[in-house]
Amino acid sequence: MKKPSIKFRLTLVAVAVAGLLGFAGTASAFDIPSDNPDIRMAMDNILRYNAAWRVKDRDPGLANNLEAQDESDFLFNKNDMINNRIELYSEFDFKFQERMGFRISAQAWYDAAYDSHSKARPDAIGQNPANQSIKGTFNNETKRYYHGPSGEFLDHFVWWKGKIGDTDIVARFGRHAVIWGEGVVGNAQAVSYAQAPSDGRKSLSSPGAGAKETALPINQTTGTWQFRDNMSLSWQYTFEWNPNRFSLGGTYLGPDAFSDTVVLAPAPGFRFPRVDPVKGDKGAYGLMYKWHEPWLGTDVGVVYRKFSDTNPLAAQRFAVAPPGGNNVRYVFAKDITLWGLTFNNTIYDVAVGGEISHRHNMALLSRSGAANGGLATDFEGPKGDTWHALVNGTFLFNKTAIWDNASLLTELTYTSLDKVTKDPFNAFKSRSTAGAGSAATCGIGKDEIFNSCATHEAYNLALVFTPTWLQVYPGLDLSLGNTYVVGLKGNAPANGGGNEGSGQYKINLGLDYHVKHRLDLAYTAFVGKRRYIGAGLSGVTAPTASGGLPVKATVGGGTFADRDYASLVYTYNF
Repeated sequence: MKKPSIKFRLTLVAVAVAGLLGFAGTASAFDIPSDNPDIRMAMDNILRYNAAWRVKDRDPGLANNLEAQDESDFLFNKNDMINNRIELYSEFDFKFQERMGFRISAQAWYDAAYDSHSKARPDAIGQNPANQSIKGTFNNETKRYYHGPSGEFLDHFVWWKGKIGDTDIVARFGRHAVIWGEGVVGNAQAVSYAQAPSDGRKSLSSPGAGAKETALPINQTTGTWQFRDNMSLSWQYTFEWNPNRFSLGGTYLGPDAFSDTVVLAPAPGFRFPRVDPVKGDKGAYGLMYKWHEPWLGTDVGVVYRKFSDTNPLAAQRFAVAPPGGNNVRYVFAKDITLWGLTFNNTIYDVAVGGEISHRHNMALLSRSGAANGGLATDFEGPKGDTWHALVNGTFLFNKTAIWDNASLLTELTYTSLDKVTKDPFNAFKSRSTAGAGSAATCGIGKDEIFNSCATHEAYNLALVFTPTWLQVYPGLDLSLGNTYVVGLKGNAPANGGGNEGSGQYKINLGLDYHVKHRLDLAYTAFVGKRRYIGAGLSGVTAPTASGGLPVKATVGGGTFADRDYASLVYTYNF
């Protein structure tokens, strides 16, 4: 049997990703007429309405946590509307002689489910003066990105396509995003880690948003030189650095909203002033060399990158003088170097992709509130060398009595600690750390998983299965996306790499009418370990609730285990 082409493999992956994101794609952009035959202009617009409702009651063990969760948990009650959001995404393309051009994209939004006020547990007033809800209003950033009306420009870059001798080259300059490698579901273990900041707020607040909307553009130059028929060299150099966006304090899927102080839990009421974070550096760069090996029928890539992390470490406590005393800030690790190997092939009817990479100076899992002496400007938290790998497979099922076609995507990721290279204040949250803080939390006899302590290795799994029924009505296609992402074993030693038993699942019924109209009905839930202290959970550190109410220890998605939601999303492409 003849092996399908690499083009067929990319088609398989695109189908699976569409099932993962919960939408079938966008209609082709419409052309804008021009009297000049050398000029082509096109406009693509996506109008989306997103309605969502909370479907579960509060878990008292989560809502009692006044230091981290009560505001987000009390913002909406069961059956309350948590999203009532309208968005417009627009993209304009200009081409001249197919040799050069530019692109501009922008997005606007308004969400009537949010207003200017946050909420806390009603009897918490006066018990936690750092709560933003005591002030009664969200900060300006929350008002803008959650309530609106507001908007922002996304892409705005120029591109050029030309020749070097008989070879082809394409270059881009300006604000845009680029993603390398073979990873499909997230990039925590991929060679594309921190290659573009990610908009986690948008993906949570707007189910069905496309990948190009959640990868945040930055000012940079990128391009590819196809110097032989089967060989290419891609590059990236950034002119700015931006962090990932996360759900903001006091929002439905965010932490508590602190104003200018942070609770670091030696005792209730024990707080430190918040100061400016230590940001990453611009000037990240990378090269990717790819070639097609005809003997194996495989595309192989070698990747080298140097960059700053876009994911912050936990809040770090340090002393400054003057005026002296303890302060808290977030830090972003710098000077991370990555070497990686990628491959993709089609083996029988399965499109297979894989990566293996090694990171030097990678940020490691850090204890929140670790005391870091007087290094007021240099401390970046624990760092080390880590190994990362992933393998995924995508398979298309033919027509059966049950469906017209279906796709199955599986992706397994792996990470392990090579060695700790820098941990001057014993902040690495691991059993192996000699410092008193980590030893007391993660030492022998303690529950590493429930304390969110790093293990030597960690595995994560993603499954996306999407059956499709074509032309159930003239022009109408039906799909049923099923997505499950979970940490299989271990807590990742690298910062932001995932936790055992923590994940998310989503069931999405999609109706696609002539590609232009799309309706998605979905149920989204979070999974993760959680348990009351004193219920046979020996040696687990728990947050403290004011008034002596019981609180649950949680891991990863367990924090949001009572915040399942149902959503209805209508998308119109024009």
